Amino acid sequence: SEDFTPLSDFRASKEYRLLSAQNLLRKYFIELQTPAVPTRVTDYV
Repeated sequence: SEDFTPLSDFRASKEYRLLSAQNLLRKYFIELQTPAVPTRVTDYV
């Protein structure tokens, strides 16, 4: 978390932005390691 220090403003808090960045990285590594695991909304539609 030291590599990414988000700002807070009227659109989102720094906590929300940090959580979003963590989730995007988690999703990236899941897709990289196990491509068969559905991680996109379009996989369920």
